[in-house]
Amino acid sequence: MESENNKPDRGNQRSRSKYDYVLVGKEYAGDSEHDRKQKAFIKALENKGYQTQKLREKNKVYFGIRAPQEIFSKYAHLLKNPDNCSEEEKVSTPTRIRIVKFMLDNTFIGNGEKLHALLKEKVFEAVFPLHEEREQKKLIKKWARWTACFKTQPINEVRMYFGEKVALYFLWLGWYTYMLVPAALIGVIVFLYGLAFFESNPLIKEVCEGNSTIMCPLCDKCPMWQLSETCTYAKVTHLFDNEGTVFFSMFMALWATWFLEIWKRHRSREVCKWKLNNWDENEEELALELINDPDCTQDRYQHSYLRSILVLVLVCCMIALIVGLAQALVVFRVIATVFLSASKWQLMSDHANTVAVMMGAVLHYLTITIMTKVNRKVALFLCDLEKTRSNTGRERNFTVKMFTFQFLTLFSSLIYVAFFLGRINGRPGSYVRIAGMWRLEECHPSGCITDLFIQMAIIMVLKQTLNNVVEFMSPWVNYKIHNLQDKSPKGGSESNCIRDSWLHNYHMNEVDAFSLFNEFLEMMIQYSFTTIFVAAFPLAPLLALINNFFEIRLDAIKMVSLERRMFCKKTNDIGIWLQVLHAIGVLAVIANGLVIGVTSDFIPRLVYKYIYGPCAKGATDIDCMSGYINNSLSTVYMKDHNIQRDFEPGQLIFNGNNVTQCKYKDYRSDDDYAYTSQFWLIFAARFAFVLLFEHVAVVIKFIAAWFVPDVPLAVKNENLDRKFERLKRELSPCSRAPEFLSPAGEQVLEPQLGDQLLLNCTVRVSYDQRFNNDASEKFLSSLLQVNVTEYSDYGHYSCLVRNTTAGFTLHRPGTASHIAGVIAAFVVVLILVLAVLLWVKCRLDVKLWYRNAYGDYEIYDGKICDAYVSYVNTVHDRKFVNFILKPHLENRYSYKLHLNDTDILPASEPSAELLMNVSRSRRLIVVLSKSYLEQDWCANNFREGFWRLMELSHKPIFIMYESEYREMSHPATLLLKKHKRDVTLLLWNSKSMTPSSEFWKELVLVMPRSVTYSSTMADPQTQLQDDKDPMLTLDPDYLHCRADPDPEGDLGIRVPIYKAPPPRVSALPCADLPSATPMAELRPSEIDISDLGSRSYAARTDFYCLVTDEDV
Repeated sequence: MESENNKPDRGNQRSRSKYDYVLVGKEYAGDSEHDRKQKAFIKALENKGYQTQKLREKNKVYFGIRAPQEIFSKYAHLLKNPDNCSEEEKVSTPTRIRIVKFMLDNTFIGNGEKLHALLKEKVFEAVFPLHEEREQKKLIKKWARWTACFKTQPINEVRMYFGEKVALYFLWLGWYTYMLVPAALIGVIVFLYGLAFFESNPLIKEVCEGNSTIMCPLCDKCPMWQLSETCTYAKVTHLFDNEGTVFFSMFMALWATWFLEIWKRHRSREVCKWKLNNWDENEEELALELINDPDCTQDRYQHSYLRSILVLVLVCCMIALIVGLAQALVVFRVIATVFLSASKWQLMSDHANTVAVMMGAVLHYLTITIMTKVNRKVALFLCDLEKTRSNTGRERNFTVKMFTFQFLTLFSSLIYVAFFLGRINGRPGSYVRIAGMWRLEECHPSGCITDLFIQMAIIMVLKQTLNNVVEFMSPWVNYKIHNLQDKSPKGGSESNCIRDSWLHNYHMNEVDAFSLFNEFLEMMIQYSFTTIFVAAFPLAPLLALINNFFEIRLDAIKMVSLERRMFCKKTNDIGIWLQVLHAIGVLAVIANGLVIGVTSDFIPRLVYKYIYGPCAKGATDIDCMSGYINNSLSTVYMKDHNIQRDFEPGQLIFNGNNVTQCKYKDYRSDDDYAYTSQFWLIFAARFAFVLLFEHVAVVIKFIAAWFVPDVPLAVKNENLDRKFERLKRELSPCSRAPEFLSPAGEQVLEPQLGDQLLLNCTVRVSYDQRFNNDASEKFLSSLLQVNVTEYSDYGHYSCLVRNTTAGFTLHRPGTASHIAGVIAAFVVVLILVLAVLLWVKCRLDVKLWYRNAYGDYEIYDGKICDAYVSYVNTVHDRKFVNFILKPHLENRYSYKLHLNDTDILPASEPSAELLMNVSRSRRLIVVLSKSYLEQDWCANNFREGFWRLMELSHKPIFIMYESEYREMSHPATLLLKKHKRDVTLLLWNSKSMTPSSEFWKELVLVMPRSVTYSSTMADPQTQLQDDKDPMLTLDPDYLHCRADPDPEGDLGIRVPIYKAPPPRVSALPCADLPSATPMAELRPSEIDISDLGSRSYAARTDFYCLVTDEDV
């Protein structure tokens, strides 16, 4: 070994064994071109004042480079930290490495070649900074070892060794891992939720018991198959396609926003400790250029539209290539499915589709590995075309392009599986074929989401596991091999120690400018998998958490112990990666909304449950999702010749029998195979859900981003105090601020129009702060006369001496500030808006509370019932009244109802019993259904009957079915709308079943106030007081003759309650009436009912339809 020292470092107090960088190259012959270039480059460094040392070892030549102290002093002066004005602060080792690296890269030899070109020509083989053994051991003990997994990362020590950018990477990675804990926990809960109903789910049961359902072949070589064969597939699908995934997707959209906003605050706290809040990378690059060459000319910003168009075209071509590879994988799966179905191996042929999907995923992984290298070369070429001014801009552009290419490489196949698989394959008889030969893939009856889950699981598990193994084992094996090969003696003299250090660093694994970029890119891709398509794979955050737990220590061990020291870079943020994270968050919202709305069967299940399922038809004894699988399948008949052409003869045989029909997953008519109305309803529901989900999630994201400040208040105040103290120190020590004697601060005057003012500015100026005020000072004065003749003369007048100001403000007298009024008006408007919103939302509850607390009681009024209910005697109306309306009002609110379900011959007059029951009821409820209005007398005499009804009952209540009301064109609807103040019109819809719905609140609000009374006394609302019963004067004997049709039903009021109940025997023929009462006197048309209103109700057939259902 030979050692040569050249030009000892002047003024450098560092140890002679410490060098900033080492250059390594082959030892060439003295007359070779490479040797001349080596010597020329070293000579150029020495001319700049660099100290060099040369070592020879095994045909290698090593050059130690030590920078002069002058460049660090210039650097500290030019880039004096705005947050720390101390220029005497020692330059840290990462800063030295960064400065020397810039100088080396921008040092050129006589022909203009720089270090990058020399490395490319193999003049030099490597250039690297040296590890510091003492600091390296500290990091290994605290951080870079597997036993430190549960210890807090020493971020500040990492920063002082590797620089701010590496420290921010580990800070971000640690924070990301920490934030994955709640996401992973919720994902596991969602998975367990699906697992809890694994066996009891009716959809799984329907698939597993579908032995009688014959399904159409899935490919050209596939046989017919039974639905039950996909039992396992259906169970796996339910684990990830359930109601919990909707909640989890919304949670992850909010989690991504929460993670980014809290990360910004976390970063701000650390950067504030490093005093780098106002650091500017571009400014540092400019300063380094000046230090390297004071006579350099600055590169200008430039832009070429032609170059931009060329870059855009090439980017589009690259994207087309990546998407084309994804489509090639689709073709591979289709062809593989055909060949696997014809396999002689029974297991392979039975699960041809699943095996093809898994093979496609493995091939996709191999494609990713190859395209990663291609993407990097293309991205670098495009950055060279753009010719950005600075290295920072070049790095930003390269990051955007590389991430875009990698993202599309990884996700293009997943996008096809998620949104296109099974939706563009056609139908039996009209299949979509590749090149007219191979059918596209189809989804299983349980949906396509399991295919997406398999793709994600294989890529995440395989990619992360293999990447980590290769990422750690490859440098570890190389490091061990180099150590075994290096058997030279250790220790000894100082020169031997230097040699050992240089050789040890050279034999470590190489790092380059992309080393840290690769780590960031790996984590960004993982973050994409964790948030995008997480609806299909809720366990993705858990896998990411487990991976990152080891990734932190793996990267630490690799950087500290296995690789050469990384090039240090100063920064105060993770740069363009933050915008990438924001973009991923928005894409995650869109993708998860599409996965739930389009890929999963969540929307079709909801549509079936509430519109087409058994519960929607009134069934209560079976599960609402029973029959869903069969409903989602369409039938095709083999008698159609177009169908037969799509299948081979052997495919039409199943278990030795000819198949006459088979089912496939779609919503099509069995006759002409057109889409059914259910398909279009599901399509509209999917579209509406995606829009609603995405808009709500995006709005919440932006609100959360706005609500949480990026920088904590403590950090803002600390930066403010730091700037204030710096400005105070930077004030000139030989100048004191002028002192204004007049005006004292800001003086406010209120002159009237026509007044004359004399504004006096008097200031005392001191020249030296070491003397008293009277030792070295000067008084200055200036007068300004102002004639206030117009409103423009009002305003602010300033006195300025040096950088100190004072002034006068002239206000119009009596002019008050409107700020308080504006604020008060704003508060009033805000209160009014809130009051309106609360009133719209809670008006019925408020009215009910007030009515129940302070409303009038309706007692001792001779009424027996709270309401008389009139309805038509049809199945639908009878069920509504007897099973919904009556139980709810009687059981929940203790109302007494009288139901009119008797039949009276048409064209007769109102019976006395009818009028009596109506008059004894406080309210009249008419179930005004379509069947009710279809009666002949309602169609002809509704308007007259409506006016008669208004005289008999105060504000009657009409109940209509909303579905019929919207489609109805009967004059009754127009009449009710016109007189809506005189009647109460309520609409019954699907949401009215809930006891707390607005329908019941509005109905109870117009009903009488319920009376609370002791169980030892009679109900005051049903007691008759003296002669207040309007029917006490009536004594029609024919009422004694009618048997009670329902003596135990209702409230026992279907017979006159003021008479003894008749026996339950036939009352016909009636007993003879007393001779003293002629029969003619008791005809219904002559009964005295004057107390029911001012009109006579005899022989008014137009009133019947509004009082009862079939009383005419």
